Amino acid sequence: MPELHLPVTKFTSPRVGATLLPREHLLERLNQCRSLPLTLLSASASFGKATLLSAWTRHRRDAAWYAEHNHLHKAITHALEARDCAYTADLIERFIVPQSWRNEYHTLRRWLTRLPQEVLHSRQGSASPMWTQSC
Repeated sequence: MPELHLPVTKFTSPRVGATLLPREHLLERLNQCRSLPLTLLSASASFGKATLLSAWTRHRRDAAWYAEHNHLHKAITHALEARDCAYTADLIERFIVPQSWRNEYHTLRRWLTRLPQEVLHSRQGSASPMWTQSC
């Protein structure tokens, strides 16, 4: 049987380097589509579809891994980079103990300023007093 020589790029996601063009609006659109059963991403060849999806999933995957291993700062940082505001807010609520968040006041404020006002206001009615004290 002859050996098949297929390009590696057909089976691996592209590397996302530091020189990646920021595409915040596209990442936000992908996050908005998460609840849909199917999302179609369409563009011409070499327009960065695979790179965009790789960047989007990398930060989400990293955030989930760090959260699972209780690395609060890194999990929230990656959730913010993925532009997943709801997940970021969940992580903040999950990991910041109301009695101890004052020790991390500046870090908490930095995270909260990166979240949209709608997310902050939707969380104010939650059980955590942190949202009403910090918003």
